Amino acid sequence: MPISGLVLTTRASDQAAVLDALRKTPGVTVGEPNDRRVPVVAEAPTLSAARKLTESLMHMTGVEFVDVVSVDFQDEEL
Repeated sequence: MPISGLVLTTRASDQAAVLDALRKTPGVTVGEPNDRRVPVVAEAPTLSAARKLTESLMHMTGVEFVDVVSVDFQDEEL
């Protein structure tokens, strides 16, 4: 199961809505925001699903940028 460590940069005016949406997203755990940056852990069943989840976060209204900090997929077959 791929596990990704991400940091989302949000628009300040949209941060509350982004946090609410993230908390409702399956497989996503939200950390404590630091200014406009929000740490996130994303879990998905496959590498393809992990990529799709990350892409959906990139396109979320109010998200300006997604930094991929780490991806652990050591238990995946390549």
